[in-house]
Amino acid sequence: MSLSAKGNRASNRSRVSDLVPRLAVAAYSSGVENEHREVLRRVYQAEKLWSDDGNAPRTFLLTTTGGETIVDHPSWNNSWPIPSPQTIDDLGDAGCLRIEPVPPNRTDRTFSLTAQGRLEGQAIEEQATKPVSVGGRAPTPPKLIEWLLEIDEAAPECLERPELLFERAIADGLIDETGRTAFARRMFSLVDDGYVRGEFVKVQQANGEQLLAMGRNLQLTTRAYATREPAPAASITVLGSIVNSQVALGDITNTTTFMQVLDRVEAQIDDLADVDDETKQGAKRALDWMRGRSADALGDVATGTAAGLALKLVGHAIGVSLG
Repeated sequence: MSLSAKGNRASNRSRVSDLVPRLAVAAYSSGVENEHREVLRRVYQAEKLWSDDGNAPRTFLLTTTGGETIVDHPSWNNSWPIPSPQTIDDLGDAGCLRIEPVPPNRTDRTFSLTAQGRLEGQAIEEQATKPVSVGGRAPTPPKLIEWLLEIDEAAPECLERPELLFERAIADGLIDETGRTAFARRMFSLVDDGYVRGEFVKVQQANGEQLLAMGRNLQLTTRAYATREPAPAASITVLGSIVNSQVALGDITNTTTFMQVLDRVEAQIDDLADVDDETKQGAKRALDWMRGRSADALGDVATGTAAGLALKLVGHAIGVSLG
């Protein structure tokens, strides 16, 4: 195996290990009812307090003595709510607790955290104790898109690890310290509107700031880049002579045929959320004309909105302004 291949495999393993806790939190959260999360958090806290003092692991005992139900564990705080046997059983079914077998009709439960439960409890604790900024103002969508386009070129690592976006936005004067939540909300609105895509996990009870920070590999879509360019004139005749030719402009290599460019543009057209179906179909007919499939394929869209859309996307793909 080459050093390059080994390096790639090591990099992949590193990335997977980095994502596992985030993905695991999302998976485990879906298996825990909201009313049980406080109980799991307290079990996690008690176990952590006990282990941080250097003690060996110890199980929890839910039992009734003298007519009072208690949780028998040295680090359990008596002010915390006492779970019911059914709650303990539910957390066991969710994979968060390991419960020792008990005879039928017994209400005692001896239990301990599983690895899944420990991870879920830690996530709930972090969500409950992390300070959340309030107030602040978010930049307007056009200003935020323009800033993201600059970040994509100057600091792409901020898009790969979105938690870095907050400090960068503050340093650039885009937001202040109180604007983190508003900034995250605006970022997710760009995701919903098709300007940004990325890998996001779903964690119950997490706020927008936390969800954005847990994301990975944000990408700006063609729609975002289109906001930077003026609308080209709706003329398409300049492309007729280069169908199936080799293109070596912009970021297209000389091994990429123009047909491949058109295929990629056609896929992007389907992702445009704010374009009506009629315009999309007209743009695709324009692409067919560029492929040489039919001399009449362009039809009545030759000077219309659909042709302009096709030109803009093709021009962006090959790094030139078509008009």
